[in-house]
Amino acid sequence: MTTGLDTTQAKKLDALLRLLDDDSPMVREAVSCELQSFGVAIARHIHNERLTLSPMEWEVLRRILFDAYTRELRDNWAAWAGPEDDAVRLEKALGMLARFQNGPRYRPDLTESLGALSDEYATTAKEISYASLARFLFSEKEIRCMEESDEDADASNLSYVIEQRVGLPISLVCLYILMGHRHNLSISGCNWPGSFYARFHEDGKLYVVDCGAGGLVLEADELLRLQGPSREAAEAVLTLDIDAATLVRRVLSNLAFAYRREGETECSLLMLDLLRALERSTRRGYHNSTAQ
Repeated sequence: MTTGLDTTQAKKLDALLRLLDDDSPMVREAVSCELQSFGVAIARHIHNERLTLSPMEWEVLRRILFDAYTRELRDNWAAWAGPEDDAVRLEKALGMLARFQNGPRYRPDLTESLGALSDEYATTAKEISYASLARFLFSEKEIRCMEESDEDADASNLSYVIEQRVGLPISLVCLYILMGHRHNLSISGCNWPGSFYARFHEDGKLYVVDCGAGGLVLEADELLRLQGPSREAAEAVLTLDIDAATLVRRVLSNLAFAYRREGETECSLLMLDLLRALERSTRRGYHNSTAQ
């Protein structure tokens, strides 16, 4: 059994899950304590066994396992910033955040989801290119920006974005970056005022991709010509390199804000803690590099 549970454990877990909404507070408290011992393995068990839970049961289970997923995220968080390729760092960080956000509602590991989407692109595309990848993701697959009035924490969860085909502009850009990395396409982010674009260089020219507009690809010069007297400032934005740490910082800020708006204070504070940890590690990295 891929959950790592033996038959006896699996049967016990099934019985506990059936008691999630028991009328007795004493029973619910005992069930909560027992379920906590299973930890994050519960999500895959529910998925593998195709168990059905009501919305209320999902919420109860989420609360019961919140500490387990929080602990896992805190314990593993520092590992994403290891000395690897920048896109690998980004994928690790977003994968950890997605796992926390998914909680007991099972979704495939982010790397697994990206791999499946990448295989689909490779088998259907006539050529591997920046433009064809943008067209595949944001036109053919119709992955789009979430309406501003609907924006929530899930809009920053890349596993959710792939599954539901909707997310924040920066989420779409991150998806494009990570998909491009799988096909040796070097893509970066661009913090354009009021939105978030992707950019790439090809044949000596800089291009900008508006992922939320069906993957529209524009030459940077074409976009800059529209800026009039603001051209110089706009050019500085377009040419500014944005690394994985900067993208993760923006995602954490978005999550902290979204969770606070949704009344999820503990989640919001957790994102702020991770953001502060990232700021500290970034400052240490800067001091170390300047001291050499």
